[in-house]
Amino acid sequence: MNTCNKIISISTELDEAFADFKKALMTQASEFQEKDSNWVLQEIMFLNVNINKFGSISASTYIRLPIPLARKHAILNIENKDNKCFSWSVIAAVFPAAGNPTKPESYPPYDTLLNFEGIDFPMKLKDIKKFETLNNISVNVYMG
Repeated sequence: MNTCNKIISISTELDEAFADFKKALMTQASEFQEKDSNWVLQEIMFLNVNINKFGSISASTYIRLPIPLARKHAILNIENKDNKCFSWSVIAAVFPAAGNPTKPESYPPYDTLLNFEGIDFPMKLKDIKKFETLNNISVNVYMG
């Protein structure tokens, strides 16, 4: 029996993650016992847990897009020189660019429109909830 890999990050509820693993294993055991083998799982004598370091891409400042992605013109990539790409992304989502959408000067200054009190940059995933509360804005994060 085995389970799929799962990325565990600072925002992961460990009890929930372990419950998901347990449920998957119990489902596999139950399905195995329901087959025509008449075998019954009595105990788990050995459990192997593999832990690997996940090298995720962190968000902080401008990073040039790979050419195939840039050619699609489907990703807004603001050429900021600070560690506040999250701020620029939110401003770009709320306010259309006055000029070139990849240039920060095409947008109003984020610090006059958004409240980042008590939030350090680069923005951490755990601070998004705080940002949402301070600004009455909902943010969706896709971690694929």
